[in-house]
Amino acid sequence: MAGLDGPRISTRIIAACQQCGGCKNACPKDIDMGKFFLDFRGLMVDDGSYPPTFSDFFLRDMEFARS
Repeated sequence: MAGLDGPRISTRIIAACQQCGGCKNACPKDIDMGKFFLDFRGLMVDDGSYPPTFSDFFLRDMEFARS
């Protein structure tokens, strides 16, 4: 069984964050994991490692919403 440190599992966890702020509100240390995930997504996009299947839907959805 693979651990949670594999690239596919990590990418799924990073992509699953909805930026709702719930984790920051619930964290007793006031850690904003949403910001971490958002920043890490940007790094993955910049270096080409963020899967297009994750971002393609959202890009098309934004374009549709703007039209």
